[in-house]
Amino acid sequence: MGLLDNLEHGLEKAVRSAFSAGGSRSVKPVEIATALRHAMDDESFALSEGHTVAPNDFVVHFSPADFERARAWGSPLASQLCDEVIRHAETQGYGLPGAVRVAFHADEAVRPGSLRVVSHLDDGSSSSSSPAAPVPAASAP
Repeated sequence: MGLLDNLEHGLEKAVRSAFSAGGSRSVKPVEIATALRHAMDDESFALSEGHTVAPNDFVVHFSPADFERARAWGSPLASQLCDEVIRHAETQGYGLPGAVRVAFHADEAVRPGSLRVVSHLDDGSSSSSSPAAPVPAASAP
């Protein structure tokens, strides 16, 4: 990640925390997409010159209230987020080890208006999936 990416990430975080400090707010789809892109950038790694691999499996953790809203958006949102992950991977030149998956999870440890993304590489060789992912995962090639 370059200096400008770090600066952009820092500014975005500062602005987000400044505006979310006063009162309750809920997570917006654009914030989820941004968090997924950041997770990809933060967790990507170079295998060889010109070949960078990024995570393709994501679980987005929401506060229980935000989870209910995200659950109402359901599979169409998860599908759009998968498309956004693929678009970002193509733009950045990332290789993905398998199909893209985005799932939503309620998490008591996450504050309302915030989210946490857990990402990992999944080449499909493991038969286990992420636990407690109540929203059906959307998958794209």
